[in-house]
Amino acid sequence: MQFLTVLCSTLGLVVGNWSIGQNSIQVYTYGNVGQEYGSDFKRTLDSGYVIAGTTDNCGATQTCAYSMKIDKSGKTIWSHSTVLDFPQFCNAVVQTPDSGFVFSGYGIFKSGGTYESFAMRMDKNGNSQWLTTLGEKNQLSYDILAGSKKDLFLVGKTWSETSGGADAFILKSTYSSSGVVTWTKKYGGSNDDEFRAADFMADSTIVAVGQTTHSESLDKNIYVARFKQNGDTIWTKSIGTKLEDRAYGVTVSKDNHIYVAGSSIGVKSNNLNQYGAKLDSDGNLIWDVFHSEENSTHDDVLYDVTEMPNGKIMFAGYSNSYGTIGMEDISYHLLDINGNWLNGGTTGQPNGNSRAYKILPLNDSSFATFGSTRSWGLGQHDIVLCKHPKVNFTGLKNAESWKDEALCTTGLSETSSTAIKVVPNPSTGQFIIDAGAKLFGVMEIYNTVGKLVLTKTISTNSIMQHHLPPGLYVLKFSVDGNSLFTRVIVE
Repeated sequence: MQFLTVLCSTLGLVVGNWSIGQNSIQVYTYGNVGQEYGSDFKRTLDSGYVIAGTTDNCGATQTCAYSMKIDKSGKTIWSHSTVLDFPQFCNAVVQTPDSGFVFSGYGIFKSGGTYESFAMRMDKNGNSQWLTTLGEKNQLSYDILAGSKKDLFLVGKTWSETSGGADAFILKSTYSSSGVVTWTKKYGGSNDDEFRAADFMADSTIVAVGQTTHSESLDKNIYVARFKQNGDTIWTKSIGTKLEDRAYGVTVSKDNHIYVAGSSIGVKSNNLNQYGAKLDSDGNLIWDVFHSEENSTHDDVLYDVTEMPNGKIMFAGYSNSYGTIGMEDISYHLLDINGNWLNGGTTGQPNGNSRAYKILPLNDSSFATFGSTRSWGLGQHDIVLCKHPKVNFTGLKNAESWKDEALCTTGLSETSSTAIKVVPNPSTGQFIIDAGAKLFGVMEIYNTVGKLVLTKTISTNSIMQHHLPPGLYVLKFSVDGNSLFTRVIVE
């Protein structure tokens, strides 16, 4: 089935759903002509999803925290931008047992102020209940956990205006009393340290990952630490190559092992390599893996990791070495519990970069990646959700051969939309549709609020005269049972 569904939310954002063929990837984009960035994506208690991100579509010149709830089919239920006088960045969200949500991130909240962490509470219908700053100034929060006793735990980095180096921190708050901070604890040495992500262990202790800088050598390692819920340290570890390593994601498996996603330099190439690791509950390294094209001059990074229902491990991030040449593509990999690569692929298009910041299992063998894109959608940057088909769990592939058997390289049909060009672009009163091959079908033009403004039968090298007002438009071509898409700017 081929279709484009356009839905408008309270922000006027547009949702596009491209579904080409039974086994293809479904791509949902959320965005307007400005910039929206997706940071976090969680399954909700009612089988829908909640999204945390940042937008400049908020009637002001700065960025705003952005929150959205969608159902399991990708349809927007509600969305909000939190418009204040100064910029905010929303990095994480967690659902509480009462079906409400707490969003967290950092921002500036007064004239002349510095960045502070914040928490924002909403009920299940997206109604705002409170927003408060947490902890100290000069503090960036990257992830949030909700405990069983209405506790909130935030991790990130903080720094003093006089000491120079940043410290990793964890703070405890509560969502029952407008986010009052119970305590804040800092970790690290005299140089830069940070936590980027956290998860609960089986005994409700907390594991956090990020980056640490060694005091003498200034080598940068992945920082892994485990804490009690009162903030007391159980252990800390550093892993990686000691060149430029950083962890962005962590998950604790059902058997209480710790899986880490991040990047490293110097193993496959002198650029960023994708890095994955497995540790036991005491922080001992069991294995680590590095993935990038040999001697690549491009960067490859893993941002998140999850355990599939069958116990296999999936990582997600982006690759500039594989997939579309010269572009960042969403990248995903399947590993067994011993660190052997089983399968993987890239998803993207030649007309812009795409990154996956989160990955979630949908059922036993399918999964979703979530992040930001300049490939699909209408804006300069859009939030993107990709639902991926069944993964082959049995076909063993080594780290170099998976690239030739990627599940999908475009997320569209075999006839990519890049085969259709609109010239000139930007255009004024007319443009030519150049397909480079025989083409006959129907073209539909949608504006940035999802309204169909024009339908026309077209063929190869059709001259399209129009009186469209200036703006950005999505062109949908229905050709031989396929739906192809491109964009045009009208001046």
